[in-house]
Amino acid sequence: MNKTEYEKNPHAYWGAAQPNRGSSEPSESLPTLEESPIWVKNILPEIKANSDHELCLDLGCGGGRYIGHTSQYFVNVIGIDFSIYNIQRATRDFSRLGNIEFVLSSLDSIKFIKDNSVDFAYSVAVFLHMPNIIKKAALKELARVLKPEGRAVLVEIVPVVDGAFDCPNIGIYDWQNIIEEAGLKIVSNEDANPFGKYKLKK
Repeated sequence: MNKTEYEKNPHAYWGAAQPNRGSSEPSESLPTLEESPIWVKNILPEIKANSDHELCLDLGCGGGRYIGHTSQYFVNVIGIDFSIYNIQRATRDFSRLGNIEFVLSSLDSIKFIKDNSVDFAYSVAVFLHMPNIIKKAALKELARVLKPEGRAVLVEIVPVVDGAFDCPNIGIYDWQNIIEEAGLKIVSNEDANPFGKYKLKK
């Protein structure tokens, strides 16, 4: 699969079974914090700094590696992913935590989330995999669902130039422009080597 093929149909890759991703055995405990250093360093401090902890979105939750820890800080957490295999694995491992819900959906169409209802949202290495047209739509959806005082943190690799087939090319200014065109403001942009950490609000 090349970049052009991927941009036309990313679900052909991410929607397919990924036998080498994640364990086939159910997990009875949360991943250790040592297994989630990106979340600990870049997401957890923002969660603690956010005064409202009603609803959080884990954008592109995968198999749920961060969501169990996130759930300790919010009344409700929704993990969203468009791979049925990820959602099935995450549901198996974390549904016992009563305040977590998993939804099979692309981030550019989260109509099941009400306008102005989300206190906090985050992603880690998710948007970089999206075709750029989907990035734009997903950011607009994020702007729609965030509360006026809500915050989002996206930990992403930008720019992407001649990266892997599932990482469409995008420049830093193009990325910043589509964030702003979506109705979001960049509060800060910090180095989180090899990622960039983007703190956003409406």
